[in-house]
Amino acid sequence: MPEPLHPEPLLVEELAAWSERRAAGLAVSEHAGRAIVRLKWRECAEPRLRGVSLPAVGGVAASAGLSLMRLSPVSAMAVSDTLPAGKLTEIFSDGHIAAVDVSHGFLVLRLAGAQARAVLDGLTPLDLCEAAFGPRSVRRTQIASHGVAMHCTGADAFDLYVDRSYAWSLWQYLSRSLDGACG
Repeated sequence: MPEPLHPEPLLVEELAAWSERRAAGLAVSEHAGRAIVRLKWRECAEPRLRGVSLPAVGGVAASAGLSLMRLSPVSAMAVSDTLPAGKLTEIFSDGHIAAVDVSHGFLVLRLAGAQARAVLDGLTPLDLCEAAFGPRSVRRTQIASHGVAMHCTGADAFDLYVDRSYAWSLWQYLSRSLDGACG
């Protein structure tokens, strides 16, 4: 059996260089080791999952080291920093759910700090006020014409899931926006 792909950090040097130039108040980091499994089921057969409740569309449920982010009526992403993708696939593969490891295909950037919400608010058409997009919310959106799944992990913290092949382009756009916001 072939060895599963383990994505290497993509933006380590760029993020370190950007962080050195910035004042406190906004931090950007990459989560290269995060397991990401895409779940999909038939519209007429909403699954009953073991160990975690299925959240409403746009919601996030967390349990036993994993988060389940509901992106549409028929799909979700299971993510974990502690469980391997193979274990997540095993947990959710029950014959009614298609569970596919997509960890190698995504880059996850975390923006955190007092300015994070304001910076992102200028980059996406989403309403990012805390009442509309608070912690444990997830939405699909576009930033610089790139499809992004945005997960609010805290009052001033956001994880951006972007296709790995677009990561460099997104980072270039994002870093220019961050430089402008930070002065």
